[in-house]
Amino acid sequence: MVAMRSLGRQFGWLWAAFAVSTFGTCLAFEAYPLIAIIVLHAGPTEVSVLAAGGRALGAAAAVSLGPWVEFHRKRRVMVAMDLIRFATVASVPVAFALDWLSFTQLLIVSMIGATEAGSSPKSPIDFCNFTGLAVFCQ
Repeated sequence: MVAMRSLGRQFGWLWAAFAVSTFGTCLAFEAYPLIAIIVLHAGPTEVSVLAAGGRALGAAAAVSLGPWVEFHRKRRVMVAMDLIRFATVASVPVAFALDWLSFTQLLIVSMIGATEAGSSPKSPIDFCNFTGLAVFCQ
């Protein structure tokens, strides 16, 4: 029998933080079109642009950021991207409370979330598929 070796407490914290962040990303991608429909009364074209456009622009940005991420410390990049994404996602309810929420803001927040998802050392979309949460990541 082979003894399992612990990866350490810091790795456990990093993995837990990544899992929570990934789950939040998955839920946010599902919430943006609903927010656009219910709050902004967006039509089918706007919802389609939000659903596809944010991810397409995010993927294009992630492709250009990929080489930069490869040559930097992965943990710092992950933490910085999570903090940036948190700030942008947190801006949505704040803007709603102040009656400043717009379709453009939702599109930008979606793009930043998709950029974070694609340029992280390990993509949250892959994590969702691995854990069976793919229903939330469509």
